[in-house]
Amino acid sequence: MEHFVKYRNWYYLGTSILFVLIAASTSPLYEFNRNPDGQVYMDIGKMLFYGKSPYSELFDHKGPLIFLLYGVGYAINPGNFFGVALIEIIFTYLTLKWGYRLSNFFTKGILCTIIPFYLPLCYLLMSAGHPAEFLIPFQILSLIYFFEYFYSRNILLPSIKLWNLGMIVSFAFWLKFNLCSFWLVPLFFILFRIWKQAGARRLLKSVSHFSGGFMAITMPILIYYGIQGTLNDLYECYFSYNFSYGTEAQPFAWFTWRLFLKGITFGGCSLLMIFSNYTVWKHTKSVPFLIAWIAGILITWIADFMGGRAPYNYFIILLPYAFIGLVGLMELVKEKLQWKLFYSRKLYLLAILCPLAASSYNFYQKFTGKLKENNRGLEKICAHLRSITDPQIIHFMDLSFGFVQQAPVYPKLKFYIIRPTWDKAVKEVCFYLTNQKADFLIVSFPLDAPIMEPYKNIILKNYIPIDELPNFRSASLNHSMHITLYQSKRSKEQSIHRHLAVPTQTTAKQVSSF
Repeated sequence: MEHFVKYRNWYYLGTSILFVLIAASTSPLYEFNRNPDGQVYMDIGKMLFYGKSPYSELFDHKGPLIFLLYGVGYAINPGNFFGVALIEIIFTYLTLKWGYRLSNFFTKGILCTIIPFYLPLCYLLMSAGHPAEFLIPFQILSLIYFFEYFYSRNILLPSIKLWNLGMIVSFAFWLKFNLCSFWLVPLFFILFRIWKQAGARRLLKSVSHFSGGFMAITMPILIYYGIQGTLNDLYECYFSYNFSYGTEAQPFAWFTWRLFLKGITFGGCSLLMIFSNYTVWKHTKSVPFLIAWIAGILITWIADFMGGRAPYNYFIILLPYAFIGLVGLMELVKEKLQWKLFYSRKLYLLAILCPLAASSYNFYQKFTGKLKENNRGLEKICAHLRSITDPQIIHFMDLSFGFVQQAPVYPKLKFYIIRPTWDKAVKEVCFYLTNQKADFLIVSFPLDAPIMEPYKNIILKNYIPIDELPNFRSASLNHSMHITLYQSKRSKEQSIHRHLAVPTQTTAKQVSSF
């Protein structure tokens, strides 16, 4: 095992590639990404390269940096999610590498090398791609800074680390701002200690270093949206809408209990978070530090779960706490039982094979070909979409719909909207429909459905149904959907005139070569 410890970084890199290729839904091995949120991020990320602006022409309530990350993935490889998978490989490698450094505060030897596999084991099995997953390595790095600061007994945190923390918090803020809750207590602990023991001048200097790092990421974002003239849209959608979204949370006591139970199945996350308190107390023997640690868990829990409806997604931000609990638990087992397993290659193989075996469903999805039954219907729908150059399309859809990803015409779309629950978006869609600015509507709900109530009469007046897919298989494979394609009356008339003006053979050639 000395060879393994010596070359652990190469093992981490190889394992990161293996994890993402097999376990992540962004893997290029799979024809479709069955993670619905990832589809939305990629759709909007693509459109950044076609001159479209999030929050005004494209709608989703996540932060601008998640769209940028997926946009970079699209730029690397426009054909599929390979670019995003490459980014995930890098982030997974950093998670393992920095996880090793963090575990060194609590244990030594082979355990430090093995235990970090717990982190990708948990979040990759989700079908990856959520904003919190891109924060995991930086959460681990922040905890390294936190523990180094405590053990060093220095009053001041080095300026470069404060700058880095500022950039990390800014990165989290523009991914999904409630994720910043993870850093509130550690930063307060550090800054309060600096003020208490070094005075206000030192505190102000430390805050300026942190603020410099924060603004290094924030300013380019504000400048970009200022140039686009969409700062107000950014505020209304990303901040105002998300705050209103959070007020719809379920009763806190009931939801907390439900999430606690869910967390037990999510890699034992709930139980390990509790055990992390024992680990921290055992190695620090500091009451203020332990209080800060418990407060950090509670604040992160409350901030992330108050508006949560998808428990597994939101547990990711708490994984670093669970990781510390796992380190302490494994060290305790090692001390009490003296298992030889801890010095065996079997543990390393188990750490790798568990997520791969548990991801067998992805292979099932790939080789049973369930999504291939959509191909004929997709081509039929795409033929209509290709009849107009650069069409504007509105989607009324379930997030697990997956049509956009499976239809190879999306880079030509101008307008995209998910479930119309935002008042501003509803008004904008009604404006588009009334003035027939949208050439096509892709509707996966009956017009009598409550979600379609604001649009039903406008659609019936200005649009006509031209095709349908009665049994479209959603990308999540959970159910089939009935899709209806509508075309505006004005667009339909223009298509007829163009068809009459151009010879049939030329039109067919243009369609086939699109």
